[in-house]
Amino acid sequence: MLNHTRSVAKGVIGRLRIGFVENASFHIIPQATALLRSTRPSVHLELHEMISAEMPDALARKSIDVAVMRPLLDAQALESRLVLTEPYCVALAANHPLATLDQVPLRELCPLPFIIAGGPKAQYLKDQFRPAFSRLGFNLKVGQEVNQLPAIIALVASGLGYTMLPRSATGLTIPGVVYRPLADQEAPRAQLVVAWCEKAAPPLVDAFVRICTQLKIATASDEDAG
Repeated sequence: MLNHTRSVAKGVIGRLRIGFVENASFHIIPQATALLRSTRPSVHLELHEMISAEMPDALARKSIDVAVMRPLLDAQALESRLVLTEPYCVALAANHPLATLDQVPLRELCPLPFIIAGGPKAQYLKDQFRPAFSRLGFNLKVGQEVNQLPAIIALVASGLGYTMLPRSATGLTIPGVVYRPLADQEAPRAQLVVAWCEKAAPPLVDAFVRICTQLKIATASDEDAG
């Protein structure tokens, strides 16, 4: 019994409930959970896909222990660490005229329909691109609104508009869709933070945060090498 208590206190065994946004599943979540399991095989992981707006309350209610989420202005009471910053790419129908470009200027996208998730799931993306379009003299033109990423990409393939994806999500391949980087140096960039409630993070949460931070450093090193 004493050994079990010590193991829990050290974060060697126990349960870790992780909330995460959809785009974290392309990079941070699979790598971080694999590393955690390799060093703590007796830890039970529970993964919960959520939207960022839901996670501060879920952390406060202790229905999750740690969150991988978008940075939110109304989540400043949380402890957090930035773990990923990456450029956006535009997804276009392969036969769209802009698909012939190596890089796409934001100005060329402003008059086109932006296919996006519906409701609060899209708020982070809207908050990033609405000011960027406004600086160019345009309003954000929202087209179809659907909540599943494969459905969004399928609508892009059909020629109904474009969407923006973080670079790490562009491995999702659907026939008839191409991804192009944005040409603008000042274009918005996608960020992910790992967040938790307590100033002194419990051992398992602390271990997960450290792993996510290490992944950030490794990603930055890879980009510098490229």
